Amino acid sequence: MRDWFAYSAYARPELAQAVNRQLDAIFRDFHARLSDQRANGSLYVTGSLARQEPSIDIRGPSARLRSDIDLVFATTEEEVANPCIASLEHWARELWPDYDVSVVFVPLAGVHELRSCFARDFSLAVDAPLYQGVAGCAALPKRTATTTDYFESAIHQAASLLLFDDTGGSREWLYSRDRDYHRVRAALELLRCIVATETPVVRLCELREHANAVSLRRLVTPEEVVVAIRARELFDGTGTSLDVLDLLRAAASICIVDGTPDRGYYDVVAALDAAPPTDQIIPGFQRAFLAYAMGLGAGAPRETTPLVRRIIGALSVDAVTAWPESRKVGRDRERRWSSDGCALQLRLLREDYLAALHRRNLGWELPTRSRVHS
Repeated sequence: MRDWFAYSAYARPELAQAVNRQLDAIFRDFHARLSDQRANGSLYVTGSLARQEPSIDIRGPSARLRSDIDLVFATTEEEVANPCIASLEHWARELWPDYDVSVVFVPLAGVHELRSCFARDFSLAVDAPLYQGVAGCAALPKRTATTTDYFESAIHQAASLLLFDDTGGSREWLYSRDRDYHRVRAALELLRCIVATETPVVRLCELREHANAVSLRRLVTPEEVVVAIRARELFDGTGTSLDVLDLLRAAASICIVDGTPDRGYYDVVAALDAAPPTDQIIPGFQRAFLAYAMGLGAGAPRETTPLVRRIIGALSVDAVTAWPESRKVGRDRERRWSSDGCALQLRLLREDYLAALHRRNLGWELPTRSRVHS
């Protein structure tokens, strides 16, 4: 039985052991299903399991995995045409309804082309497949992530929090089960993005070693960093008191303004407003979401509001024309991107944004819905 908590800072041995047993049972079921199909490909973990620092939910009578189970099946397009393979995620969610399982398919011949933090995490686990079929991935060098990759991942987590949708329905798969977990995840991803300007940080638990980083000194105390790491690893529902909007401002200041975490909400929005127009859905969504988020900041001056409205308004002028693949926005093209409707429109556009990220980062069309993209 594997130990999935090798790099966890706070998981007690008895809790880790209980979750290891849960995961062992789940992965044995996956192996049996793929073996029965004689599947041509290999199954891997990615995300927090690949980094060996998953989160444990300690709210119930017994420990349970809180992190998503993010899986990658490296295979061929012909194999994905097999309904038993294509439906792996649906099968797993029906069999294990208490766990958030996602399965993405990546081209076996193109694993060297994978991008972003997804590729970095995947490279950590590629030498230890859960299932090895006829064809497997060649050895991959350990990948590194750029500041842009960290920022993209941080935007994803911040959007999961600030666009949180607890109404259920068709978008339920985009969001985890509670807002507090999104908050602590977003805070840690933003801290990692900010620290990455000084030194790469692969695992969230490594932020303990960089809690005194110069880039963090005006934002958080070392104690607050440690508390946030512990809150994620042993999730009890309390989340974190860290100001996610201010951390997002600092990360955006670094990545799109002047390389420092010190510029204000208005400065970030002004930089977004000054950027040239784009007809690409990835930068378009990121720009609109960041403008929306900066407008929510408690320290945002009144002058920020007109710029936010202009950015959102520019996005609304021809969203359908600019992004013809945006099915969700297309259905609602008559709705104005007003301040009260902005979150809804961004939620709808985010589905297409994530699909575009998948195509770019993983190398082919999304055969099943999934949260794994960056």
